[in-house]
Amino acid sequence: LDPLLTYGEIDLMIQRICKHCSARPVNCQALLSRTAGNLHRLLEPRPQQLMASSQSQNEHMLTNSSIGDRMRFLPTDLESLDNNGEGGIRIGSVTEVAGRAGVGKTQFALQLVIMAAKYNQSAIYIDTEGKLVLDRLKDMASTRYSEFTRQKPDFHKAQSNQPVSLTTSDEISFDFKDPNEMMENLIVKEPHSTAELLAALDSAEEEILHRNQRGDYPVRLLIVDSIASPLKRDFGPNAIPQRAATAFSIAQTLKRYAEQMHLAVIVINQVGLDSQSETGGTTDGLRHDQVAVRASLGTSWHHCVSTRILIDHEVDPHRIEMQRSGIDDNNVRILSVVKSNWMPNITLSMELAPLGMMQVKGGSQGTSTEPPLLCQ
Repeated sequence: LDPLLTYGEIDLMIQRICKHCSARPVNCQALLSRTAGNLHRLLEPRPQQLMASSQSQNEHMLTNSSIGDRMRFLPTDLESLDNNGEGGIRIGSVTEVAGRAGVGKTQFALQLVIMAAKYNQSAIYIDTEGKLVLDRLKDMASTRYSEFTRQKPDFHKAQSNQPVSLTTSDEISFDFKDPNEMMENLIVKEPHSTAELLAALDSAEEEILHRNQRGDYPVRLLIVDSIASPLKRDFGPNAIPQRAATAFSIAQTLKRYAEQMHLAVIVINQVGLDSQSETGGTTDGLRHDQVAVRASLGTSWHHCVSTRILIDHEVDPHRIEMQRSGIDDNNVRILSVVKSNWMPNITLSMELAPLGMMQVKGGSQGTSTEPPLLCQ
């Protein structure tokens, strides 16, 4: 079967096959004696069946679970990334968000939690560093919700608890959710070691299945922030092979969850300076205020993700020249897609705002022509 089909679509297709192919069975000898045209007439549904099927589809009401099953991408609310990425972060795959400390990786992840809630989907946030600030998430959601209700005064009159009707154009409008409603449906786990992270992932599978079967606010987003933190704590320089094997095992689990449970999996990763940059080697293609960086966990982990996104400062705050000149870091960040098998390498400018990450109008956007800052 097509690997892009969801479980719900596969079930529907199987039901249709069983209904139309098994209703009037024939034996093998009779089947072999028929021509292709006879077979087509034999297996095609009767007009009454087509009318009943069409009527059933027109009366179908989308539930939160079916909305999630039909989603292929999770929007980020960053115009260039959503447009070039066919809609945002790809569901059914693992996306890595890498960057240095304080650059805004967690802010980007929190924004995805808000966007998932907008489409009546919930998230599981696995915080391995103990740095998740739920107040910041609530502030971002409150600001977006207030901005939305200000632009739409009659929002409170709408009955948002009713299922959404499927229109002919298949276009459905969604609204930003009340922050309290979003927070109630967010699952947060705080493992402090690799063993606890593995246990958290195991328990997450049962929780996802239970939530998705229940139907209200099914889980569509899984975030691990960060993947490198527990592995670096538990595996020292003398245990690199064991660390690589554990990282590969975690990656297999995340891929399985993404594909089988139709999730957008986001993995936050740390970065370090590239060895050539640290030793004064070549950094061709980089501006004077940029340094080359490399994602943590080595080459083996590099091939475990389908998409890699790098977030960096527009003006590098770690440069010695900046420290001497007294230049302060601003809120502008550069987001670059440096690895993807389904979207072009793009670069866009964004800034940290009360709403979250907002694309800078007139900044860098579109397909990147410069070498990526993240070394492959």
